[in-house]
Amino acid sequence: MLANQHLLISNSDNTSKNCLNRGIDSPIFMPKNQLEKEELKVRVLKLKHELGGENYSEGIKFLADKYLNKVLDTIDEYRY
Repeated sequence: MLANQHLLISNSDNTSKNCLNRGIDSPIFMPKNQLEKEELKVRVLKLKHELGGENYSEGIKFLADKYLNKVLDTIDEYRY
């Protein structure tokens, strides 16, 4: 519901909502705990699995899968 509220902001109010610090009504938040390397990999692998069930063309799925693999490779570059 909060995400839809941001779509209804008029242009005059839009300037105050364009920065990362959007105030308390924003659905965007920063987690306060650490994200482990393996947990992040699991999340990306879930996205890869979900991609297989989507109704997009094979070309789009291939490209998305390619870039998710690049994300996994980047995660593997870190020690923890």
